[in-house]
Amino acid sequence: MSKGQFEIINNEGMICYVNTDKKDSEFYGKVWSDICKSKLEGIVIDGIIDRYQYRTMNGEPVSDKPTGFIVKIQDKVEAFLPMSNAAWRNSEEDCIGTRIAIMVQDFDPMSRSIILKELRTAYSGFDIAKINTSLELIGNAYNEGKFIRGTILDEKTKNGSGCRAGYLVTINGLEAFLPSSLSHLPNDNIKHQIGRASCRERV
Repeated sequence: MSKGQFEIINNEGMICYVNTDKKDSEFYGKVWSDICKSKLEGIVIDGIIDRYQYRTMNGEPVSDKPTGFIVKIQDKVEAFLPMSNAAWRNSEEDCIGTRIAIMVQDFDPMSRSIILKELRTAYSGFDIAKINTSLELIGNAYNEGKFIRGTILDEKTKNGSGCRAGYLVTINGLEAFLPSSLSHLPNDNIKHQIGRASCRERV
């Protein structure tokens, strides 16, 4: 298809043609183009958590436990991020207004519904281009059995035991976990390693 036009198959198997170049199209503009590319090509985009989403009955919440988040993409399009697809965060902290890295899991042009999944990042000021580059590097390393370079952020311990389970690592802003069993680092104090790009991970 020509640039700016996308073929999307919704969950019911219906083929939908989305034109993001035509000015009178309801999907005109870069935001819809990015949404389609994320769905079809696995491109990571960024969004802002706008509010919590709750299960409702007759317009009223039936629980005080949210089912997910409403995320705004480029401050124009709203999408749903289920809790099951969200990165772990402290439930007691208010995350409204947080910038996150997301991919489109499902997009139905007929209903305009968008379901997201979140990628955990090391910080909210991530560079989205670097996040996409990191994913490409990880994919290539996995396919070719190669190592990639990361920076240690912290160590993770096993629940209640105090034993080191592994390391929290950033790969150009993309957060990852390196198990101790797959690490070549010595099993001692790692404070001198935190923040240094000295860790190699095999994917």
